[in-house]
Amino acid sequence: MKKRRTEIIVETHELLTVRVFDAPAPAWCADCGGASRLLPPREAARFCRVSTRAIYGWVGAQRVHFKETAGGALLVCLNSCLEGGEK
Repeated sequence: MKKRRTEIIVETHELLTVRVFDAPAPAWCADCGGASRLLPPREAARFCRVSTRAIYGWVGAQRVHFKETAGGALLVCLNSCLEGGEK
């Protein structure tokens, strides 16, 4: 009696999506003259891979675009932040 051998190959694919932050919808940045995401300093720091202290330093030196809301919250322009605070 002859033995039969059956080989089964299974191929799988996996997709992993990681959310870094819940980004708000693009808003108008007057300094850029266009749409950009305006983020709180902590989120901007995490996205740009720098410390929050660096973000506040860039804001103080006016190296990034930013605005304050009516409630006094600081929002940083992501476009200028991604350029590394080089203004």
